[in-house]
Amino acid sequence: PALTAAQPVLRLKTRDIQTDLTQSVANISKIGASGHLVLQFREPPTAATVAALRRQGIKVLGDVPENGLLVSVERPARIANLNVHYAEPIRPVDKMSPLIGLDSMSGTGSASGYFLVEFHADADMNQARGTLLNLGILPIGNPDLAPRHLMIHLDPDQLGGDRAALDALSNLDEVAYIFPASPELVNGVPVRACAGALTTNGAV
Repeated sequence: PALTAAQPVLRLKTRDIQTDLTQSVANISKIGASGHLVLQFREPPTAATVAALRRQGIKVLGDVPENGLLVSVERPARIANLNVHYAEPIRPVDKMSPLIGLDSMSGTGSASGYFLVEFHADADMNQARGTLLNLGILPIGNPDLAPRHLMIHLDPDQLGGDRAALDALSNLDEVAYIFPASPELVNGVPVRACAGALTTNGAV
């Protein structure tokens, strides 16, 4: 029990990931990763850590408990001196809310095929809309959406079924999370978007 408690953990919205402190990541290019990654450090990352990442061309987008950062990488980077022991993209399954697929007595949310697609903070939202259109998905306008959210409606015949469409979306690097739209958004009831917990590094 004591050993298990000491193991580092990344806490995502979908699950906890146990990581291995004996591992070390020296060069991002060697793990074949690009785009958006989660990095975990042996110690809580500081402002100096963020500055060192930026010097390597790595953009910090937010915090990931515990001791993690969500980053965007556009080129190979040397991070051997930053005590990184985990560097992986977010798996498509971890971009899907656990609420997706659950039946809803109210007939809204995932049961009615309305979803919010959240994009990473550095995504170009005009390109994001174009990406959805290229997939045959028409974004639904709503003035109360958060800046990085697009609302969509899927039907069973679209892209081979709504689950297939969601799988296609979750595989896109620029997509951060997909979750059921609230009944208020679906029905056009005015709401105020919540950005969630924020730190100096961005969203948590």
